[in-house]
Amino acid sequence: MRLVKLGFISYVDDLVVASDIVITKPGGLITSEVLARGTPIIAIDPIPGQEEWNSDVICGTGAGLQIRMPELVPPAVHMLLENPQRLAEMRNYAQQVGHPRAAFAIADIVLADLAKHPKSGSEAGIEVVPGHMAKPYTLSPFSTNSHAK
Repeated sequence: MRLVKLGFISYVDDLVVASDIVITKPGGLITSEVLARGTPIIAIDPIPGQEEWNSDVICGTGAGLQIRMPELVPPAVHMLLENPQRLAEMRNYAQQVGHPRAAFAIADIVLADLAKHPKSGSEAGIEVVPGHMAKPYTLSPFSTNSHAK
């Protein structure tokens, strides 16, 4: 077993994919990123509000554990690594909860709504313009491009 404490890194996704468990504060972005990859989470000492809600989802779905006292992290990690079936169950739940293409699904809903109600988007100052991402169009409130659909 190898535990490594890291500060800010630019290769989060690579580490999440390679990890058996991610130990983190349950903030919105990291929680979404980790669950989208189907990796279980040990949520450390969530603060009231969003972190507690995220931790409730993580624990309530079986995708991870919540630990309020950092000194209990090592025993929890040992317990999980010594129980591969439990860890596999948590990974399965994390895969069920995570939505790796959530942003694209939301964009599809917005684009479909704009197609049904084309005036509502332009009246709000939003145009659909050609983009460079995986989808052929990107929403932009700053566009001056006339390629709206």
